[in-house]
Amino acid sequence: MKRTEVSDMPDGLVFLNYKSRNAKDLPKAETLPTLIPDETFNVLRDGDENRNPLLVTEAIDFPVEGSGGVYTKEFFVSFLERLNTHVFGGNKLGHAWPERDDFFTVGGKVDTNADGKTGTVYLKIYIPSFGFETTNAGFIRNVKAKNVHYSLVTYPTGEIRKDDRDGQLKMHFTGSMGYERNDAVPYEGGAMKQRVSANEAQRIDIVLARDLIGNGQVSLEDKGETFLVNGKVSRPMLRRLVANADCENKTEISELISLIDKTKNGGKPVELKEAMEAVKNAAANGAVNLADLMKNCGGEGLLRNAEDDKKIALANSLTAKLGDKPVEALDAILAENKANAAATVENAVVSAFGAKEVNGKENPAYTYAMKELNGKNGDALKNGIESMKKDPIMVSIRGNMADPNSQVNAIQTNGKATAESDVKTY
Repeated sequence: MKRTEVSDMPDGLVFLNYKSRNAKDLPKAETLPTLIPDETFNVLRDGDENRNPLLVTEAIDFPVEGSGGVYTKEFFVSFLERLNTHVFGGNKLGHAWPERDDFFTVGGKVDTNADGKTGTVYLKIYIPSFGFETTNAGFIRNVKAKNVHYSLVTYPTGEIRKDDRDGQLKMHFTGSMGYERNDAVPYEGGAMKQRVSANEAQRIDIVLARDLIGNGQVSLEDKGETFLVNGKVSRPMLRRLVANADCENKTEISELISLIDKTKNGGKPVELKEAMEAVKNAAANGAVNLADLMKNCGGEGLLRNAEDDKKIALANSLTAKLGDKPVEALDAILAENKANAAATVENAVVSAFGAKEVNGKENPAYTYAMKELNGKNGDALKNGIESMKKDPIMVSIRGNMADPNSQVNAIQTNGKATAESDVKTY
């Protein structure tokens, strides 16, 4: 019999791959209810009682992200209810269609948390000693060694809702309408991203896509399997499909692309954004040298160079020493130093040539010395003072100040200037 590959499966099927939880956390399979009819279970077990069959428990916490959206409590309740219609076959070699069943999902239960929305679905799996064509001994050994995970197959139905976890509009699946299976996949195959049949990749839910785009849920990623990437419409996927000559709904997909452009970029095509994203990804993989790219785009002056590194190092050093506002701190230090320097000069001048005022009038020696010595410090100030003492102008000023009849030595008496020697004292 010809093996039928995944790509031959009917449109609309999804594959939900999950890691199995630690076996210590799971109820024993014997305690889970069997949901298929008794006569069906008897057929599966016929003649197998003494041949070491195996019962296994599989657990999936919900709600859970999967192919195309979120799988809710309602979905898993519906999934289990389908066991009343038919037993779920499973292939030990992965997904195959439509038969070659080596083991079977025969029952299970849904445990719901107090919030009524979250919980865990437990699946009861029966593995007979002999599979569809070959013994299951090796497969049972791998299961007991915890080296097998499982993948559900379903034809789901649902509706768009706001996700309670992130507030985004997403497809929430609430029921299973047929084609249910539960196949084995390699260890941690259940941890891989969800897979979708090749045919479904070409099927675009136009209404769903339009609603998601209108809500701003657009992705520039292209994972090549479905028009949805993490619940968002993949623009690159749509562009790739519409470029295909065999695209059946090219007009509608083109309208979706135009709607994305209008929503995300004011009506302008977003090829530039996609190009930038491509460049970023290429740079991350080492395929593009960003420095060469900037030079070729005329942006060489925007590149950081060795001189920039020196300036950054200097700025970091100043920040480390002066705090997060180094310019303000430095201005304050300079202002303080300037004030201290001026005070130092003034003290030296007053000591050598007298105070700023004499007899209530300006001291010309002070004024002249401050003008000539301003800004000096240390030895320069000391030497400047000594030089000023010999300066002809200073000598003249000081000589004039020594004259008791000079204007500078006059004092005010009754509003009239009088030489100090003329003032009578009693």
